[in-house]
Amino acid sequence: MFGLDHEAFLGKPTWHLPINLIVQQAGDPDSEGHIKVTGIFQTTMGEQLMHGSDNTHQLVLADAFIRPRLVFESNAFRGDGLAHLAINGFVERNKWLHEGRLLFERQ
Repeated sequence: MFGLDHEAFLGKPTWHLPINLIVQQAGDPDSEGHIKVTGIFQTTMGEQLMHGSDNTHQLVLADAFIRPRLVFESNAFRGDGLAHLAINGFVERNKWLHEGRLLFERQ
């Protein structure tokens, strides 16, 4: 942006991670109309998420910068729960493609 790379614009360390993200509504809107959303993500750039440690697990509290390329919507996963989505949501592409619809495509 403005001729700067992402680290120059957002500071160090900043990682550009191509990710897949599934989100689901988790409950009814509250009195102010806000809804709780839970989500999971998948990336092939996992080594960039590990922040200089030999431990196997890390809790990373961070900011996300997301620019969707494609957004599909579907009710095919209704009732499956987050654990099922974490295991199968990225591989069950037919449910997204044939039982859902393309909601957004960035040009």
